[in-house]
Amino acid sequence: MAKRCKISHDTVSHSEKGSYVLKISGYAHAKETVKNGDYIKSSTDFTVGSDHPRWAMTCYPNDSKPEHADSVSLYLRLVDCYRDIKARFRFSLLDEDGEPVPAYNFVNDVHTFFGKSSSRGHPDFIKKADLEASPYLREDSFSIRCDVTVLKIAGERRSSKGVRFVDVPPSNLHLHLGDLLKSRDGADVIFYVAGEKFSAHRSVLYLHRSSWARRASQLSAS
Repeated sequence: MAKRCKISHDTVSHSEKGSYVLKISGYAHAKETVKNGDYIKSSTDFTVGSDHPRWAMTCYPNDSKPEHADSVSLYLRLVDCYRDIKARFRFSLLDEDGEPVPAYNFVNDVHTFFGKSSSRGHPDFIKKADLEASPYLREDSFSIRCDVTVLKIAGERRSSKGVRFVDVPPSNLHLHLGDLLKSRDGADVIFYVAGEKFSAHRSVLYLHRSSWARRASQLSAS
């Protein structure tokens, strides 16, 4: 069974953090009855994030893949959310004092969970033989802590229906094009007007060909 831990928030760093402890009781029975590819899910979901997305931990006593059947694997699953979420997380095997064991303390870098039921984790988290020979398996049980950090996107807004918007700054393309013309860097076209030479860029002229044609028509009409 699992127990909920206190959720803390850090608004200064534009992220929100939470922890959850999954306790696997009856490990020997789980190893014998839960097949490779099947998992044990945390008995309760937990929330981390401003929109209160629900997360769950899953443990595969005989791993999630046939090639790692001699190991225990762990995954973090986004249970219910209407949007994609960027998050990083850490899985830690806990000792008898509830402290992470350095040898089994794995950090997953920033990952995008693409909506409901997407997951990410560590196959081959710990060899079953190593777990069974360690002092961390006590009274046929062991505990794993998951620390989750949900990242906020600067400038992000949402509608009342949860649709995400991102504020885009005004375009300054005209400034870059002006600098390009002044520097003549990459110029591949030369115009001679009234004896004066002008350098230009074929690609820019092509993109604005309709404007040039309209302007030429206006000059002809005048």
